[in-house]
Amino acid sequence: MIKPKRLKSGSQIAIIYGSNGMPHLFPHIYEMGLKQLEEDLPK
Repeated sequence: MIKPKRLKSGSQIAIIYGSNGMPHLFPHIYEMGLKQLEEDLPK
């Protein structure tokens, strides 16, 4: 398994998901996940 380098302050990440339409079907769960990432990751 290849491990990526550790994130540094100011690093950017991308949120990707498959084309299964789940964020469209359950937008509140998707938004909760994004909010949690914003709170947990340092800025």
